[in-house]
Amino acid sequence: MSQFTRKPVNLIEANEELLDIQKAVAADMRHSTDFSGSLEDAYPAQMEPQYRTPTDRVNGAEMFRRYPDGQLDVDYAKHKVIDAVHRVRDGVALASLDQVALSCLFPHTFSYVDSGMLASMRAVNLRISPEEAMKVAMVVSEHLQSEMVFMHSSHAR
Repeated sequence: MSQFTRKPVNLIEANEELLDIQKAVAADMRHSTDFSGSLEDAYPAQMEPQYRTPTDRVNGAEMFRRYPDGQLDVDYAKHKVIDAVHRVRDGVALASLDQVALSCLFPHTFSYVDSGMLASMRAVNLRISPEEAMKVAMVVSEHLQSEMVFMHSSHAR
């Protein structure tokens, strides 16, 4: 099972503090408005950002998707990577996430990312484990090999 499980935010213990703060703010604002008659209240001297990402949640775009039980959708991941390989073949510019995926899955073929950063980029940007990365790389390789066999047999005719 993957280390990136999906649970509702309110069932993750590390988010108790965040949820308590949100409940308190909502209770304070239930019977009031944010209208103020003075300019000092309207423009505070210092504004503090009050944002904290919930624990165990993805913050940003993801290249691959997962099933509700946390398992990686390997077939979807395979097709995303194959699309990126085809873009390289056709000379189309790649998005940065595509470059990271190709570099992490096939480090000897694609070198868009510094080799010392591959493990970190795989974990942070792609959000897949080393085992999942190997599995995706294997199914992509098998698919590309079958494409080459098909292309070779169609040219021989």
